[in-house]
Amino acid sequence: ANMTDDEARTNITAAWVRDGLLNLGPTMIKLGQVFSSRKDLLHPAYCEALESLQTAVPCVSGTRVRELLEAEFGRPLPFDSFDEAPLAGASLGQVHRAVYQGTPVAIKIQRAGLTEMFDTDFKNIRLGCRVMNALERGYEKIRQLQGKSKATAGRDWMKYANDAARLLYEEIDYINEGKNAEAFAASLIGTGANVVVPKVFSDVTTKRVLTMEYIESVKMTDTAKVARLGLDTRALSQQVLDTFLLQLLTTGVLHCDPHPGNMCVTPQGQIVMYDFGMMDTLPETTVRGMRKIAFGLLNGSPDPSNKEITTRGDSVMEGLEMAGFLSPGANATAVRLVGEFLVRFFSDQAADRATQDVTEQVDYELRSLLDTGAIAFPSAFTFVARAFTSVDGIAKSLRPEYELREAVEPFVGQLIADEYNSQAVAKRDALLVQAKGWLQAGKGGEDGALLVPSRDVALLSAGLAAG
Repeated sequence: ANMTDDEARTNITAAWVRDGLLNLGPTMIKLGQVFSSRKDLLHPAYCEALESLQTAVPCVSGTRVRELLEAEFGRPLPFDSFDEAPLAGASLGQVHRAVYQGTPVAIKIQRAGLTEMFDTDFKNIRLGCRVMNALERGYEKIRQLQGKSKATAGRDWMKYANDAARLLYEEIDYINEGKNAEAFAASLIGTGANVVVPKVFSDVTTKRVLTMEYIESVKMTDTAKVARLGLDTRALSQQVLDTFLLQLLTTGVLHCDPHPGNMCVTPQGQIVMYDFGMMDTLPETTVRGMRKIAFGLLNGSPDPSNKEITTRGDSVMEGLEMAGFLSPGANATAVRLVGEFLVRFFSDQAADRATQDVTEQVDYELRSLLDTGAIAFPSAFTFVARAFTSVDGIAKSLRPEYELREAVEPFVGQLIADEYNSQAVAKRDALLVQAKGWLQAGKGGEDGALLVPSRDVALLSAGLAAG
C-alpha cells in the first residue's frame, strides 16, 4: 500500500528522534530503548524506529575490536574462533560471537570513554537536581504559609540522581555485571521460573569485556519470528509479567533494564535474560510492603462490603508505609481513601463493573497523591518503574487484549494461597508443641498428673502433622 503524506512525515519525524537520541549518547539511548516497547503510548512508527536502538547502535570495526580485546587481555585472543562482524550494538558496547574452549560464547566489549561521558552527564544532572531541590524548598515554604501539609519535605532529587549514578557506574564494570548475572540466576533457584541466564566465563571477563554463554533466542517483540517458532504468545505474555512479579514480590533481586533487547525467548519457550549491568536488590521491607499492597488490592470478594473495603484499604496504606512510599507528614486519611478507592476499582474490574482501563485510572489517582506530595517513591523505584514500563510494553505487544489486573491475579493469587498455607502450618506446629506439653505435663509422678505412654504421644504428633 502507498504511504500517505501524514505517514511519511511521521516516519521521518520518528527517524529524526531516533537519530537525535543516538547523537546524545548512552543515557538518551537507554531512554529510547525503554519507550520502544510502549506501543500503547507511542505511534507504531516511533516504536519501530526506537526499537533499532536495542540492536542497531553504531559499532566500531571488527579489526578495532580485536585490537581492544588483545590490549585488554594483554595477550593474543584466547578464543578458538572470533567473528569480527558484530552480532549487535548496544548503548554501552557491542557484542561479537566466538568459540571458547569448544563452547559458543557471546563477547560484550565496552565502548571507549564511557566513564568520562558519565562524569559529564552526571555533573549536569546533579546541577539540575540542586535546582529541583531549591524549588521543592520554595514550594514547601509556600505550602506552610498557606497552612497546607508539609508532605513534600522528604523528597530529595539529589538522592535520586546519586542512586542512578551508582547503578550506571556499576553498569560499566563488566566484572560486576558477571557477578550480578550469577546472583540473579541464584535468586531463581527453587522458584520454578522458566528463565535462563547465560553462564559467565569469568576467566575471560574483565571490567571492559564480558564473555558469556551464547544462547539461541529471539526478541519477544519480533512477532513474526515468535510466530514462526509456534509459541503461545498469550502464555508468553503472562510469563513475562510473572517473571517481573517474581522479582518484585518474592526474590527482591531486580533486573532494572528488561527492554526487548535484553529479554528474549528460546525456541523452547524459555525466557532468556541478558545484560545485568543494572541490577538492584530491594530491601526486604520494601518487598513485604509491595506484597501487602498487592494482597490488599486483590485478596477479597469481587463485591466487598464497606467493612472489607476499609480493611483492605488499610492494608494498602500499611503496605505503602512499609515499602517507604509515604512522605513525612503525609495525610493518612487521604492516602487511606485512595487505598479504598483502588480496592473498589480493582473489585469493579474483577466483576466487569468498570470499563476504564485500570492502569489509566490508577495512574491518575497516584498522580494526584504525587502532586500533593503525600506519596514519594523511594529512589530505588526510579528503576522499578522503568523496568515495569518495559515489561508492561512487552506483555502488551504479545497479547493486545492484555489487562493488568487480570494478568496480575494468577501470580498474586498463588502468593496469597502460599501465605495462608504457611500460616496454617505455623498454627498447626504451635498446636502440636502445645499438645505435647499438655500430654506430658507432670510426667514423672506428680499427684493427679495425666501419664500418657510415649507411644500415644507419638501417634498424636503424627496425626497433627498429617492434618
